[in-house]
Amino acid sequence: MKIEDILNMGLKKFNQLTEKELSKTLNYMNKVANDRVRRLLKNNLLNIPAFKKIKNVFGIEDEKKNIKMKEVSFTIPRGATLNEKRNLFMRVKSFLQAKTSTVTGSQQWKKEQDNRFYDFLHKDKNDNIDEKNIEYDEDKMQIYYDVMARIEELHPSMTLEVKYEVERYAGQLIFDKKIYDIDTIIDELNKLIDNLMNRYESDYVKKHSDPFYSV
Repeated sequence: MKIEDILNMGLKKFNQLTEKELSKTLNYMNKVANDRVRRLLKNNLLNIPAFKKIKNVFGIEDEKKNIKMKEVSFTIPRGATLNEKRNLFMRVKSFLQAKTSTVTGSQQWKKEQDNRFYDFLHKDKNDNIDEKNIEYDEDKMQIYYDVMARIEELHPSMTLEVKYEVERYAGQLIFDKKIYDIDTIIDELNKLIDNLMNRYESDYVKKHSDPFYSV
């Protein structure tokens, strides 16, 4: 039976499997799943949804990076009962059905995230930014969130216009220019905020010194 046939197996047929048939099917599923896990590890695809599911199944902390294959291998425990094998079948099936359980699916998912985040950061079509340089990564996203939290502490009275410019520039520094040192990014954003505030203040003064607005 092909893996596609197993994954599309109806509940009635599944319940009719003898324990011997279930064990044979499960061993095959485990082999396919472990091959996929091995490829994900080899390509360092540890932050994609399917691998996060694996970490949860095997009780591995989400932050852990150096994961060994033996820690995440699907196997039938010795002495497993029929019901335990059925539960394992469902867990392995859930992993194999996930789009991101394959390297190709994971890379496609990451590309989709790249595009979404790029659209968020670069809504202005006139931005001269090379989209190929934008790379989605959860570690970099964490830097982005940490930076913005610090900036909002330092500048709690930012206007929406200023905050919008700061968010975009922070994303460009991290994802496009690949600057990851938080203090360096904060310094650059502080300069931007000073320039923006001076510009807006100058525009405000100019606007309200115009005789037209004093009528």
